[in-house]
Order: sequence, then structure tokens, then C-alpha cells
Amino acid sequence: MGKRIVILGAGSGGLVCSHVLRKKLNSSHEIVVVDRQTHFIFQPSLLWLLVGMRRAAHIQRPLSFLQKKGINYINSEVRHVDFDQKEVHLISTKLKYDYLVISLGASLHPEKIPGLRDSGHNLYEINGADNARKNLELFKGGKIAVIVCATPYKCPPAPYEASMLLSSYFNKKKIRAEIELLTPEPAPVGTAGAHVSERIVSLIQERGVSFMPKHQISFVDSSTREVSFSNGKKSRYEIIVYIPPHGLPSVLNNPSLLTKNGWVKTNSRTMETDIENVYAVGDATEIILPVGKPLPKAGAVAKLEAIAVADNIASNILGKPPKSSYDGSSVCFVETGEGRAGLIKGNFYAEPAPKVKLKEPSMFLHWGKILFERSWFYKYL
Repeated sequence: MGKRIVILGAGSGGLVCSHVLRKKLNSSHEIVVVDRQTHFIFQPSLLWLLVGMRRAAHIQRPLSFLQKKGINYINSEVRHVDFDQKEVHLISTKLKYDYLVISLGASLHPEKIPGLRDSGHNLYEINGADNARKNLELFKGGKIAVIVCATPYKCPPAPYEASMLLSSYFNKKKIRAEIELLTPEPAPVGTAGAHVSERIVSLIQERGVSFMPKHQISFVDSSTREVSFSNGKKSRYEIIVYIPPHGLPSVLNNPSLLTKNGWVKTNSRTMETDIENVYAVGDATEIILPVGKPLPKAGAVAKLEAIAVADNIASNILGKPPKSSYDGSSVCFVETGEGRAGLIKGNFYAEPAPKVKLKEPSMFLHWGKILFERSWFYKYL
């Protein structure tokens, strides 16, 4: 008798998991992907959208394309998960499952910072990045802020990449822009180690970006775009680009699922939760590393976790012993402007501390990211 695997969320983890399962299981087994969005957005390309290197239509595809690959796609919001009955409650129906994969990502909450939503542009949403692009095209000079509102947040290098791309953008246009990167973090991408952090700081400073760590945003005066920070600093900006506070999707707020910090608890290797036949991958999860810091939230991590989950679910269904595990590795491009990119690569599960390196920026790596974008759409949508 065929099994039904339900995957909640069609982000990086959900897409990869569904495709691997479809390749490993015959059509008697149903794979269902549920997402409230109608389109998949390639998140790494939001940086290029910000500075006009892409248009919104270039970095998204309809999720309805999944049907052509033998994967059932349901466009709906998840209202509730009944783990006892093995049921997902959608807006207008209930969906039984044999296996459940949670890949809902982290929710974004700009409303937690008073005045922010009305004053700035959310880099992690397609409309926010696109509206920022339109404002940048009209910019004649002055101060621009790239603000990290809270930790943890997904894709830790992204705000630093944004600041460097903005610097490159205005250099080409010969427009004077004072770019400040403000973050509550003491250093960028801290989990990767001091060497990587220090090199990223030096890269943004080489681009003329002012790095301002330990700056926790408190509120924004939407009438003047003056930003106040908890350390007493205040500054007015012509344009504000921000990474909003992140949180757990409310539908997952179940004590049996969560860590003490309010994220989904999983086995760090198999991504199993404490609930039978329920797995979780990606940004909604929290895995604490041997150094006491959480595993970074990143698309590359979600992808590798999803492959391990799909392999093990398929093995279980086919009566084979599960043998796959996520080993803590990750890789991430770091756009530095001027047609160059670096690459963060390594293993975060290494002991006693993560073994992670930053490959120096090059045109070759920039083209590597372009090819990665194209191959992603070709493989998954």
C-alpha cells in the first residue's frame, strides 16, 4: 500500500526533499508539497534584484510546475498540525500523512520594530528588495543604512553582501553614498570563526562601508527616517534596507516540538523530531553546535538536510535500513561587488570548533553563483 509524504513549505529544503523522494519512490507513493505562496523565489538573487542586476520576474517560478514532476502541490496556508491523528489542517481541508517533513522556514516580523515597516525596505522579501531598487535608482546622494534587526537570521553573509553590492553600484554611477552596516552582532558570521569574520569586515571596509557592530535597533521615526538604537545612537538615513527579526511560524508553536529557544528541535544528523515519522529541515530548526552556538540558517544547509531526510524516508518505506545523515557541511557564496564573489565553505559540526574557510573573491566564483542560480531552476522548477 502506498504511503503519503506531506512536506510543509516549498523553500529550498521542501523542494529538494520532494524531488529526491520522487526519484526514489514509485508513483504508488504520494508526495504532497503545501505552501501558501504561488511562486518559489530564489532567495540568494534578492541581492541582485536590490541593485538592478535582476528583475523580479527573473528570480521566481510558479510552484504549479511541481505537478509536471509527479509532485502534488497544494496552494494553501497551514492552520494546524494534529500529530496524534497524523493530520495537517489547511484552510478548507484536512490532509492525512504517513510521514511529515516540516520545511516552513523562519517567519519575518518587521512589525516588532516600531516604525520600521513604514520607513525601510525588507531585503528578504521580493517586494521589499524591488522597491528598494526603485528608490536607489532615484538616489542622488546621502546616507544609506543596511540594518540587521535581530539574531538569529537566515543567510548570515547577506547584509554584508548587500552593503558591498550597494557600494559597487554607486561607484559605477559616480554617486557619493555613505553606507553604514549596523548590527547587534559583535562580528559577522561569528559561527564561522574569527578569521572569516575579520576578513568579511576588511572586505566591506575596503568598499568604504562603515561597519557598526553591537548596534541594536529600537525604533524608527517614520516621518524623518531617523533610527534610534539601544546604545543611544541616532541617525537619519535617506534609504534604509533591513533584515527583519525572525521567528518561528505560529503553526509550529507546540511544546513537543520546540527547543528552549523556541525553534524546532531535531536530531542533528537525521533531522528527526521527537515525534514519530516527523522530520524538520531548514530555518525553523535549531541545532546547537559543540561551541555552543546555533548552526547557521542557510539554504545550503536546508538542502543537505533535506537530502538526508528524503533518503531515510525512502529507505524506511522500501524496507531498507536508513543510512544517510547530515554531516554539518555548508557552502555559501559571498558577493563582494565589481563582478566578484568569495565562498564560505566548511564543516560546522567539526570539533572542537567549526572548520570553515573563506575563499578569496574572484570573477570565477561570481560566475559560479550565476551558474548555481540557473542550475537550481533547471533542476527543481
